Order: sequence, then structure tokens, then C-alpha cells
Amino acid sequence: MKILKEDWEKDVVYLYQFKRNPYVPNLSPFCMKIELFLRANNIPHQVIENNKARSTKGQLPFIELNGKQIADSEFINYELSEKFNIQNNISSEKSGSLRALTRVFDVEVSRLMSYFKIKTEEFPRAFMSVTDLPKFTYPIIIPLVRRMVKKSIKKSGYNHSDSEMKEILVRDLKAASDILGSNKFLGGEKMAIADCAVFGQLASVYFIPWETEAHEILRTDFPNLIKYIENIAAIYFSEFPCGQNGKPM
Repeated sequence: MKILKEDWEKDVVYLYQFKRNPYVPNLSPFCMKIELFLRANNIPHQVIENNKARSTKGQLPFIELNGKQIADSEFINYELSEKFNIQNNISSEKSGSLRALTRVFDVEVSRLMSYFKIKTEEFPRAFMSVTDLPKFTYPIIIPLVRRMVKKSIKKSGYNHSDSEMKEILVRDLKAASDILGSNKFLGGEKMAIADCAVFGQLASVYFIPWETEAHEILRTDFPNLIKYIENIAAIYFSEFPCGQNGKPM
């Protein structure tokens, strides 16, 4: 496997992800998940915006570190934790619940949020705007993308009605809200891998400027989650518009 960054520096992480946009650091929750982990742990890194790059698994984001490619956010943050000796001093019970929550957000909440985002007219257009495709192709490509995403969600076991999808999302968000409570982060005072997964999914919806049903659910039922993501954005992404809405706790 040939790496893309041939003139790499030792112990510098090269994060390949989709291009920036005007609203959040990245429209991809998984790109934000990795970038937040790098920023929160002060890991030397360089973001490389490259829509066409793909890992050996066909995915974006991925990283290159010391001449080696690491793909899939599930593995990236754990390998970075090992490499840079990042410790979370939390109980085994808490660690177990956060691991479960990470997978809930990476797998289920990701699909639910995609469902609500793709229902809007604006999100597919915004995502297309950070690609290299010419605008005259949008009327053809966008309906195709929406159908593909909806089909993929249904095939993965989520062939539910709108109300059922909302019900599942509320249950998942309640789990995160209950674990968080009034804490700064899910594990207490120190950020954990689960925070990166949860923030990525929530921020990719909450900070976009067009309304989705997920916005209403967050505002109505989960004020502590809103405070939580605004706080993280203000601390770690202060140079972006999303980081200027809240004040660091």
C-alpha cells in the first residue's frame, strides 16, 4: 500500500477528510470525531482536505502516521490512544457504558441522523457544494444520492415510519443525556473517545443552519446535550462559526 504523504514527519498525524464548509468543521460526523480527538489530546496533526482520497477500506476519513495508513474511525482513535499513551482514569463500569454508547452513536444514531438530514433539500446540496462536481450536475446527482442513502438506511434494518425513527432517536439521545447528566464530558472532567463520537453526530446536525426534526428533539428534550456540544465547540473549534455560539465551561 502506497501512502499519500511521502514527505511525512515522525509522529505527526495526517488526517484526510472532506473539504471544509461554512457551518461546522466538517459535514461528516466521522471526520469531526477524529479531528476532535486530535485537538482535545494535543496530538500534532495536519488536516488534508481531499474529497477524492480513500483508505484501503474505501472510506474517508483516514489517517497516515509514520508511513502507515490507519482506516475507520473505530480503529483510528484507539490506535492513537495507544501510540500517544492517552489514558482515561475512569472506572471499568463507566468505561463499559461509554464503549456501548460510542457504538450506538457510530452505528444507529449515525443512520438516524442521516435519515433526518437527507429529508431536507438543503443538506444534500450543502454536501455537494464541498465536492468537486459542477453545479449543473446537482439536479441529477442530488435525487440519486438521496435515494441511495434512504435505500442504504432501510437495508440496514431501519425500514421504519417517521414517528418510529424519532422514537428510536429519542431513546438513544436519552441514554447519552442520562450518562452526561450535569458533567462537562461523558466521563466527567476529561474527554473520552465516546465524547468524540457523540459530538460528531450531534454537531453535524445541530450546527447546520436549516431545520431538521432532530433539532426539535434536541431543543425540546435535551438541553444538557445542547450545552454539551456548544461547550465542546467553543473549547476545541473556536475558529469556526459553530464554536462561537457557546462559552467554554
